[in-house]
Amino acid sequence: MGLLSQYPILEHDASTDPPYMRAVVAPPATDPIVVYVVHPLPARFVHLGDIPVGIDTSVRELAIAFIRRRVEEDVAARRSVIVLGDINATEREPAYAELSAGLRDAHLDAGGGPGSTWRPPPLAFLPFGLLRIDYVLATPDLVPTSSTVDCSLPSDHCRVDADLAITRTLKPD
Repeated sequence: MGLLSQYPILEHDASTDPPYMRAVVAPPATDPIVVYVVHPLPARFVHLGDIPVGIDTSVRELAIAFIRRRVEEDVAARRSVIVLGDINATEREPAYAELSAGLRDAHLDAGGGPGSTWRPPPLAFLPFGLLRIDYVLATPDLVPTSSTVDCSLPSDHCRVDADLAITRTLKPD
């Protein structure tokens, strides 16, 4: 995981358990924005012998709950927040609902089509994704104006490009 920013990074911290990075960036003419780059581990298949009989999402769920608590701390402090990354969950799963609660989903607000961003590695040659598990989420003051998916790269994940408009200006001191 990493974050490239054209704006100064004022502070940052990261964790491997759960995998996430938090950075505070300083765009001009507005208050700093907190950016989370997240990648909770995927669910695991549960096997009975060699036969898959279920899916265990518990590790992913704990990671998302932890990340969400951190996001809530920033939201409670009235900070603008962006959460982006591979959350290893589709929007039909409770994990997505927990992480995205109260946040804008750039694809749902400003994207077109299904927005699918992932395909299994043996199918990485496909020019489209099969599931949407990569997201750009933001607090309501950051309005998505566009969101696209580019599956032309040789990877199991497609690139998500999103533009967000800042709707508030720098608070006076």
